[in-house]
Amino acid sequence: MACKGGDQDSGSGTLPPDSGTSGSADEDDDDGWFPTDTAGGDSGYDGEPASWVHITQEGSWELSPVTGDYTDLVGELRITEWRNEDEVPSCTLAFALTGQSTDQLCDTCDFAFDIEYYQTEEGGETEDGELIGGRPDCASPDLPDHEEVRRMGLSELEETVYFDYYGGGLWLPWFDATLSANQVTLTWAATYGVASEDEE
Repeated sequence: MACKGGDQDSGSGTLPPDSGTSGSADEDDDDGWFPTDTAGGDSGYDGEPASWVHITQEGSWELSPVTGDYTDLVGELRITEWRNEDEVPSCTLAFALTGQSTDQLCDTCDFAFDIEYYQTEEGGETEDGELIGGRPDCASPDLPDHEEVRRMGLSELEETVYFDYYGGGLWLPWFDATLSANQVTLTWAATYGVASEDEE
């Protein structure tokens, strides 16, 4: 059903003049929608980071019983970070792990565990007396807390360990992983640029 209005002199239904900023031919110009297109050209926002953080996380699970239908897990996880090309780590953390099987797992997981993290090491000192930072110096995202429990599952086909992100039912790929006999090897590595050497 259509409505037909009469003549109106108030101008209340009049559109403002086209400024050329939306829905016009100008939208296809080189400048694009935004005044500055950071995806191409020299926008001034593509500077070299002041510092680089290199992160490695390595660990293992030992599953039992060795015959399969795993019910228990023990393991370890070690986190190491370096700044730029420094040989001395800027941060180290180590965890001992224990876990019990759960029937709540991701769609592609072969099995899953509720794993408790026990922090066993933090920072330290090299043989030459140089200090290694601990947890406050780490830049790794989503570090486990001491005695935190995380639900994690292994997809052997995908060679991936998934993390049920803080119990929300969103399973995220967390480690590259391989299963050999009853041993799972975990690895993850990344490099981040930061604005300053003091920024985490």
